[in-house]
Amino acid sequence: MKEFNYALCHMFPFSSIPKNASVVIWGTGNVGSQYYAELVAANYTGDIKWVDSNSVADLNKFVEHNKNSYIVVAMLSEGDRFDVANKLIAAGMDSTYIISDCPNGMVLTPTNVTRVVDLSLNYFNDDLRKNIQRFHELLSIMNVNDCGFIRIGDVNDGGYVMVDDLPGGVAYSIGICNDVSWDLAMSKYGYDIYMYDHTIEDIPERNEKFHFTKQGITGYEETERLKRLATFLKINHHEKMNNMILKMDVEGAEWGVFESMPEKMLSQFAQIVVEFHGMLKFDKLLRYNSILEKINSTHQVVHYHINNCGKVLYINGQPYANTIEVTFVRKQSYSFEEVDINLPRNEDAPNWKEFPEIEIGLWNRKDYYGA
Repeated sequence: MKEFNYALCHMFPFSSIPKNASVVIWGTGNVGSQYYAELVAANYTGDIKWVDSNSVADLNKFVEHNKNSYIVVAMLSEGDRFDVANKLIAAGMDSTYIISDCPNGMVLTPTNVTRVVDLSLNYFNDDLRKNIQRFHELLSIMNVNDCGFIRIGDVNDGGYVMVDDLPGGVAYSIGICNDVSWDLAMSKYGYDIYMYDHTIEDIPERNEKFHFTKQGITGYEETERLKRLATFLKINHHEKMNNMILKMDVEGAEWGVFESMPEKMLSQFAQIVVEFHGMLKFDKLLRYNSILEKINSTHQVVHYHINNCGKVLYINGQPYANTIEVTFVRKQSYSFEEVDINLPRNEDAPNWKEFPEIEIGLWNRKDYYGA
């Protein structure tokens, strides 16, 4: 599903500040919040303070106490940044310690993508660096022997690349919004589609193969609106059915669903296509990797795609995305071979057609994000 939030992706000006320097972030809004989170995750600076105009009662004392710190003005408005910088200088702050440039971010138009931030893997602390490398390792892809790939659903958002082995049966489609293109395509392959979404009143189109319920999914305690996958399978008498298909786009709830799902239930699905969210929440990456390890115990990653509607930062020149689409197939049903492929595939397409596709390149390179 679309996030439309490129403009909100602001990166701390690492190149303007020496490593291990003391930093004061001036601004507690969206830009300041992102700066602070990035600094903590990267373990790049020494002492970090976070203030705004309301929390600084005496500017002269503030400057005296922070004269050896870099003041990073975290505001989008040029006028606001100019005003804060001038007040700091008037209070005696050395201008060379004031960073008040326009916040760096991902600037996109329908015909142009400008990458303005490219971090080295060494910016991150040891644990996070290992987690980023482990994330890449867990999502390295393999080819399926004797099977090709096919795009199922819309040519843009709502479509997914799957293995071309769809004999019909039962498919679960969790997270619908206003797009049933995947469901329609799967119905033509002979699948009954069990559809769930608690955020809509009804699906935009009816079909004899569609079975819609206005409920969402959770991996935690059930409510009237949210149920576990096990409950859906039980209601539909699918507890013992194998070779089902699972498609899930549930805006972050997927992590809890897979975390609580028994491996036996995972093994009931021949293919799983899922949109994972929140990969830039670095404090959760260890947990996410643990969940990916669980899925990998029964399934093999065969396709990886970046949703170009989400935030993307670059590490050693390679895209690291907040929102990704992954296709898994059950290991016991297929044989595999290693592959050296440039992504995206021919079957891929940008989720948001007005924006270009994110070029991934040789995703399986062991040093993709650096050594």
